[in-house]
Amino acid sequence: MPHTAIHSDENKDLLHELKQPEIHQALTGIIHRLPEIERTLQSLEQMTQFSMHVTKDQTTMEALEERLQLSRVDEESLEALIALLAKLPTILEMVEQIEKIALFIKHVVHDEQSMEQIKTSIAELPFIQQQKEAKDFFEAVQTRHKSIEQHISIFTIIKWMKEPNVQKYLKYIQATLDVLKARK
Repeated sequence: MPHTAIHSDENKDLLHELKQPEIHQALTGIIHRLPEIERTLQSLEQMTQFSMHVTKDQTTMEALEERLQLSRVDEESLEALIALLAKLPTILEMVEQIEKIALFIKHVVHDEQSMEQIKTSIAELPFIQQQKEAKDFFEAVQTRHKSIEQHISIFTIIKWMKEPNVQKYLKYIQATLDVLKARK
């Protein structure tokens, strides 16, 4: 009799548990998912059987071992990988900055007003201005050269020699000749 009383108490406890709404919902959900669970278990069983057959196949295992040997992952490679992984946050920051810069440049290039401002700014750079002045100077010299119709006499050359700028350039020419002579 005590044996039935124990089972009866256990059954009452079990029935009481089954009446709770959350237990009832969980069991209902499991029952509805039973076909899916069965398919998953069958799939696991098939994969296990496949794995067992592959490990028993000597040719496949030899091919796998050969591939692993060809990869040559040694201690130095692993240390390099760990060092690289440690630097990933820094590399990520740098890549993000490069992306921001590239995006900014893309927006500037596609913005006509910005491009005009850049062109204007470049044209105002001293180096560009000097090149433009030099070009204008040589064009003026070319124009003047074409307009001169008189012949240059020795007296004109002597007159030029008194000019301070001509004297300065002649000194540079003399210095260049002296240096070249000393190197021979």
